[in-house]
Amino acid sequence: YAVRRRTLGSYQEKTKIIRINPILDRRRVPRYVVEFIVYHEMLHVVIDPPVKNGRRVIHSREFKTRERNYSNYHKAIQWGKRGFSA
Repeated sequence: YAVRRRTLGSYQEKTKIIRINPILDRRRVPRYVVEFIVYHEMLHVVIDPPVKNGRRVIHSREFKTRERNYSNYHKAIQWGKRGFSA
């Protein structure tokens, strides 16, 4: 997951490893933001990306719909838009 070109988390399919950026290990980063990043990366584990025009669609419609199921989705997105610039 990236905020303004900063990668906050990633999932490596080959090794089955989710990595979380250490920048999130700060007191001012709310727990719900870290949980959202983990949730987002876990979705990559359980959703097979569809192929469209020969390319894998990593953040497909299904992915985005399921991503919004995170209980603090809107709160986390809003914090991400302003939290790192504050």
